[in-house]
Amino acid sequence: MDPQILRANFALALFIIIGALLVLPFEDTSSAGFVVTVLAIVVGLLFVGVLALLARWSSPRIPDVDDKGSRTRYTGKRPGGP
Repeated sequence: MDPQILRANFALALFIIIGALLVLPFEDTSSAGFVVTVLAIVVGLLFVGVLALLARWSSPRIPDVDDKGSRTRYTGKRPGGP
């Protein structure tokens, strides 16, 4: 995925979260606006989580490196991992 699209969506998600967090202390806890504000925070956090997964999945894979430091083909294993 294009990094600029991810960055723009991340900025939108942060705008939703920060806007809702700024309004939340002034809401009456028994009002419908409080529920909507909390739901906006939850949706914003889920949106950030989905964007993080998309960024992770769209990043290039790290090639394996043998003992001499030369790159070999990708085997699916991460360097230093199991």
